[in-house]
Amino acid sequence: MGNVHTVLQVEPHYFEGAAIEVRPDHWEAPGRTLAASPPRQVNVLVKEFAYDVPVFCDASFQERRRFVVVQSGGKRGYETELEALLRRLAPYLMDAEFYVDDEWHGYVDRYRVAGGELFVERVVEADGEVFAYLDATLAVERPRVHARLLAGRARALARLAASWERHGAQEAALRDRETALILLRRAAERDADWRIRHAQASLLEKLGRRDEARALLEATLADLEDDVGVDLRAARRDLRSALQACVAALEGQGAGADGEA
Repeated sequence: MGNVHTVLQVEPHYFEGAAIEVRPDHWEAPGRTLAASPPRQVNVLVKEFAYDVPVFCDASFQERRRFVVVQSGGKRGYETELEALLRRLAPYLMDAEFYVDDEWHGYVDRYRVAGGELFVERVVEADGEVFAYLDATLAVERPRVHARLLAGRARALARLAASWERHGAQEAALRDRETALILLRRAAERDADWRIRHAQASLLEKLGRRDEARALLEATLADLEDDVGVDLRAARRDLRSALQACVAALEGQGAGADGEA
C-alpha cells in the first residue's frame, strides 16, 4: 500500500486534508502559481466552495470562496515538496493550521500559515499518529477545537459504518458506530454545539436506541428555544424534523410490537 500520510486541519475549522482560504485580493495567484510549477508528488489544488465545507464550523459561507486544498492520504512529497510549495503560496493565503503524519516513520509535523508566512514544526519525532497527538494536546488548551476534531473523526467512522453495512459487515458497522458515539459524547462535553448533539441522536437511532435519541433531540431543541438567530431558526427546523422522524419510528415500533402480541 505504501507510506500513507494523513493530513488534518484544526484551524479555522476541522477538515480531512487541509483547506486554506485564498485571500480575496489574491484570488487568481495560487492557481497561476500551481499552473506554472505543478506539484509532482503531493496532491495540492485550488477549489471553490459555495457553502461551509468543514465539519461543525463556527461560520457559514454566504458566497463562493476559493481554497488551496492539500489532500490527505498521499504517499510521496510530504517531506520536501509540500513545504516548498506552501512557502510559495503562503503570501496569498489566510491564516490556517494543520498537521501531517507519516505512517512508516511516525513523525507528526505542524504546518501554520500566519500573516502570509509558513511555519513548520516537527511536534513528534517517531511512533506518532496525528489524531492521537491532537486528541492528547488539544483537550485542555483548546476545548472547542478538540470538540471539532472528535466530531470530525466520529463523522468519518459513521461513513465507514454505512459502507460496512452496505457490504453486509454488520459487526464492523456496529463497532464503528459505537466508537463514533463515544467520540461525539466526548465532543459534546467540550462544546454543546447543536450539530454535535444532532449527530449523536442520528447515531443513537442507527443503533436502535430511539428513546435516547428522542430525549436528546428534545433537550437540544429546548436549549435553542430562546434564540432568534437566522442560523438557529434553521437549526430548530432541522431538529424538529429529526424529532418527528424519531417519534414516528418509535410509534411504528410500538405498533409492530402490539401487532405481534
